[in-house]
Amino acid sequence: MQAFTNESFLDKRAKIARYTSLIGLGALVGGVFTVSTAIWLSYGLLIIGLIAASVASYLSNQYIREPRADKVLQRVLDGLDKRYALYSYYLPSSHVVASHHGLTVLVARAQRGAISVEGGRWRHRAGWRKVLQFFGEPGLGRPDLDLQHEMARLQAWIAARNLPEQIPVTGAVVLTHPEALLTATDTPYPVLTASQVADFLRQGLTETPVLSTATQKELRRTLDEVVQSRTKQ
Repeated sequence: MQAFTNESFLDKRAKIARYTSLIGLGALVGGVFTVSTAIWLSYGLLIIGLIAASVASYLSNQYIREPRADKVLQRVLDGLDKRYALYSYYLPSSHVVASHHGLTVLVARAQRGAISVEGGRWRHRAGWRKVLQFFGEPGLGRPDLDLQHEMARLQAWIAARNLPEQIPVTGAVVLTHPEALLTATDTPYPVLTASQVADFLRQGLTETPVLSTATQKELRRTLDEVVQSRTKQ
């Protein structure tokens, strides 16, 4: 399997996280030093500092902190054959696998601990780590709704390309943290741990039509053009 990661995209997010973190730290320090002389200025600086620190924390957790989603997916999918290719941060969805069954959106979540989902109800026993969500650590949210939206965006992106036949779009939610404990029943979309993704791509898409050889080549050519165009930027 081939894997393509938009390192330029990740580098830009890392720089923004660093600069925002410095701005937040500076504002917080300024707020502390002005509290006795200019109370309203102090409050403003403290608010700016908290917002900047939260943004920096969110970006760091999303795009820098290990285990990073693209690396986890690349590792667990490494055994797939050449019909599969993983594209991270190039398309309308962050992680997309191209195969002979079309395109598969993988919505990654890096939360640890016990996660249960029944139908559309998600629960995450985060314990004390819930406090960190006030400082920018991403919450679990509703990954199934995020997946639905990302699949729709990818379908719109495909529709704008002149491909020889309709490209099926499938998807799954993937828990990438090794300490995630999953219980899932009656879910509208597949919900998987990282170790289950390869088998899902091999066996879980058997009801999805197989693309013709010509369409597979044209789809790969289109995706390769996206990679090349982003690399030159």
